Amino acid sequence: LTLVLLYFADRGGYYLKQSDFDPAIREFTRAIQRTPARSGVYVSRALAYMNLLELGQARSDIERALALDPSNFLAWTLRGELLAQDSQYQPALEAYNRAIEIRPNWNVAFLDRGSLHQEQGRLVEALADIDHSIELAHGAAINHLLRSILRYQMGDKAGSQRDADQALRYAPHWMLVFPEIFLENLKGHLNWALDYYWRALQHMPKAYQAYQGRADACRIHGQYKWAIADYERAIRLAPRQ
Repeated sequence: LTLVLLYFADRGGYYLKQSDFDPAIREFTRAIQRTPARSGVYVSRALAYMNLLELGQARSDIERALALDPSNFLAWTLRGELLAQDSQYQPALEAYNRAIEIRPNWNVAFLDRGSLHQEQGRLVEALADIDHSIELAHGAAINHLLRSILRYQMGDKAGSQRDADQALRYAPHWMLVFPEIFLENLKGHLNWALDYYWRALQHMPKAYQAYQGRADACRIHGQYKWAIADYERAIRLAPRQ
């Protein structure tokens, strides 16, 4: 039974890493049906649901995970993200704090807490948390990307560009197109996005992902003509994608 459970959980994890969320959910569900007391599988399925923006399902899985294991720091982190999505900032902050209490070196909780501070205008606190997340996870491209956005907001354009370049060095193609749920981090930061993708295209002029990512950023800011033009450029560069 354990081998069967691990088989489905591992297959779910494989699909999750490939951003193939529907099959991931199916495999995690099979694992849960066989052993419903493993909190980690609920957390993994919640993450897949979140990427599909099925947030109600994700919330149910996180609450189930925490009922099974109140010390699951991953579940507390995702609970914070879901609460932040609902603009429940104080409960989200408490969830991130709980994750950090359980796992003090968990960089994602610091990164998420920093993003929460940023959203509420506490930029100094945000920078301190994101700085610490980078110290804990050297080489994590997404941490540098989020600090780049924050530094741009704080008026430090040179620092923002250094972080942007670092993110692209660590993961040149992964840092160009983002899941819909992550695009929430770009709202209100169109000027940063235009600068970021312009720099990316200087280094990778034929990267269709850069045009697609810039199109997404324009779309969420209501700049539909710009978005369509960039989507068309991306399609011309990679018609089979």
